[in-house]
Amino acid sequence: MSHYAGPSLYAQPLILNAFCGGAALSAPAGLWMGLYTTEPDAADANGVEIATDTYVRQPVTLGAWSSGTRASTADIFFPTAGASWGTIVAFGLWDAVSSGHLWFRGSCTSTAITINQRYEVLATYLTIGLAYKVT
Repeated sequence: MSHYAGPSLYAQPLILNAFCGGAALSAPAGLWMGLYTTEPDAADANGVEIATDTYVRQPVTLGAWSSGTRASTADIFFPTAGASWGTIVAFGLWDAVSSGHLWFRGSCTSTAITINQRYEVLATYLTIGLAYKVT
């Protein structure tokens, strides 16, 4: 199942300002994928990120730009659910394993995660770009 993420309201002005001769943009030291049971808006308002005992955002490794996007180069495996996580409907890419800033976000195919299951995104099935589109 594919996952496409476009820039959040946090990232959009940083990208445009850097492009238009403003302040230089410093890329985050890393990106971590977070999962939502309620999709956030571009400003990360109203989204509900999973909050259970075993859930933790997972690191993302991206390849080089190709055809206007960058794709993940490694599988992303979330830990096995110790309790039901609910239905995953969206995801975000953050600059920290907890808290931090939401840089990219997207919707995904609804997937229910119950106890002893795990969520995974195979290499190349996560792409980021500068346009936000619904999958």
